[in-house]
Amino acid sequence: MRKDEADLKRQFDSAIMAAKADGTLKRLSEKWFGFDVTP
Repeated sequence: MRKDEADLKRQFDSAIMAAKADGTLKRLSEKWFGFDVTP
């Protein structure tokens, strides 16, 4: 992603926050890393 793509960054940030909020990020980190790496 280029620095000048602020809209794309916002979309990624939004998707990551949604995955964190609904537990998807935690579940995926436990699957692939064996433990929860989310802050």
